[in-house]
Amino acid sequence: MSQQYTEECQSSEDWGSECATLIGKIKGTADRITTLENVMWEKQASIDEEEAEKQTMIDEQETEELQEIEQELRDENSRIEEDKRKERVQIAKEEREEKRLYKLLAVIFGGLLILMILFAFILKKTKNTKQHGGKQQ
Repeated sequence: MSQQYTEECQSSEDWGSECATLIGKIKGTADRITTLENVMWEKQASIDEEEAEKQTMIDEQETEELQEIEQELRDENSRIEEDKRKERVQIAKEEREEKRLYKLLAVIFGGLLILMILFAFILKKTKNTKQHGGKQQ
């Protein structure tokens, strides 16, 4: 379009200098528009690049946080498993102690039973001896 105005301006004698001035202003304005467009595209590319970098940083940070959370969960799970193992060991110890106590009680009551039988036998023998005047049967 600028070419068309240039040709008309050159063919017109009345408008020669004014027309050339206008064409110069139009060309200058068009050059500034082109320059601004280029700056705008460069800035947009820069903004897009910065946004991509920010998103990459955010993604990396989220990944890092997730890995930390996963590690914390694994650590907590390990602690829970260790606590369970300790609890099972403690329960096993208590069960062994309980069995020992039952065995001890059985031995004590068995011993007492034997002592009672012996005592009863001795009492019976003593009673029989006193009743028969010290004679043994």
